[in-house]
Amino acid sequence: MNRLAKSIRQILRQPALSVGEGIFLLCMIAVFWVAVVLIESNRTASAQPLAEEEMLRDFGLLPETPLDLTPVRLEYSGAPVPIVIGAGTERRLIFEQPFRIGLEPAVAGYFDLEIYDRHLLLRALRPVSTRVRVQLASGLVIPLDIRAVAGAGPAGPVEIAVVQASPSQPVEEPPVVPASALPQPMPAPGYVELVRHAAQQLYAPERLRTVRRGMTGIPVSNGNHRLVRGVHVEARPVAAWEEGGLVVTAVRIDNLEKRTIRLDPRDVVGRWRAAAFQYARLRSGETTALYLVSDKPFEEALGIFAPIAREPVASASPDTPGINPEDRN
Repeated sequence: MNRLAKSIRQILRQPALSVGEGIFLLCMIAVFWVAVVLIESNRTASAQPLAEEEMLRDFGLLPETPLDLTPVRLEYSGAPVPIVIGAGTERRLIFEQPFRIGLEPAVAGYFDLEIYDRHLLLRALRPVSTRVRVQLASGLVIPLDIRAVAGAGPAGPVEIAVVQASPSQPVEEPPVVPASALPQPMPAPGYVELVRHAAQQLYAPERLRTVRRGMTGIPVSNGNHRLVRGVHVEARPVAAWEEGGLVVTAVRIDNLEKRTIRLDPRDVVGRWRAAAFQYARLRSGETTALYLVSDKPFEEALGIFAPIAREPVASASPDTPGINPEDRN
């Protein structure tokens, strides 16, 4: 480059340029500017990816460290499988077969669930500890002890494998009996199934109601009870069903206040396994339903909270009056 500048200065000192010298001078100037443009282009191209990566990382669009997507293998051999997840994060659970999951209504608002064939995307919204039942396509039920902790928790995927316990000493195998010839035991009902059945009997059209095998209706008092703390409502049981030692009771709730109220299952008095409102927000004069799951009949589970007014006992049939499906809640 210095040699080129020196040649140009020498040419400029001459009083006049010939045609050949003029062409040579123009060619040198063109080569000089092409070299400058190439150098600047390479410098910009080498700096741009680094600047873009730093900008994406500053805005949180790139992780500081690469995520470990190798599944952690947990084995189920009869004991509940412990799952730990950070509140506000998502974790993927992988099962051996397609499945369905039962979540208690009392903690349903603490999780977001997405199911894709054998994969469960579980997101914890707030810290909580609960037990979840997962039923595989084969009928096997796997209990999960899920604990959502505050702050960052494990985020990698979890693969849950079923391990069959092997006998310590060989035994004589019994004769093979076809599965169809064996009596099929009824699976223990879950809270979700009981609440869904009660809601279907109250709100679904008669042509869409199904009969659940093993569930029977039981009598229930139709009196007004002190059932929800902190609000002025009328609570009248309208129907109850029993299955597998658990009782689900449907209660009609009428808002007697002149304002809109919010209903919280934690404000329900009595000894209940689960409590769920059909609608949590109730305007003045409107009606909704409360579903209560207990291991005793309604009156016993309610305990010392006596009814406000005694009325005749009503039978728990699918056509039990009390909650109009046309009511807007």
